[in-house]
Amino acid sequence: STSSSLSVNTKQQQNTETMDNATKEQQNNTPADRENNRSLKILFLSSDTGGGHRASAEALANQFQRHFPGTTYDLMDVWSDIDSSWPYCAIKDTYKSFSASPWKWA
Repeated sequence: STSSSLSVNTKQQQNTETMDNATKEQQNNTPADRENNRSLKILFLSSDTGGGHRASAEALANQFQRHFPGTTYDLMDVWSDIDSSWPYCAIKDTYKSFSASPWKWA
């Protein structure tokens, strides 16, 4: 009886130690620690139509790189970087033409 209760106590102590170690790891693993240990791979899909899309994507990318060191990103112009047929290949120029002449929207 004594040896089995000693054995149970030992298992309980091991479980308590394991739980204590897990708690310590969680306390040491703050959001800032997690951010600094993880890099991201980002793809920005955008269109260079003069509306600041590229600048916005670059600003976001800089912040991701700041908060997640080692982060890489690609910026793809969906209307220029992809070979496509008409009418998709004409969207960028059409948009620029329409935005320069609002009367065309009517």
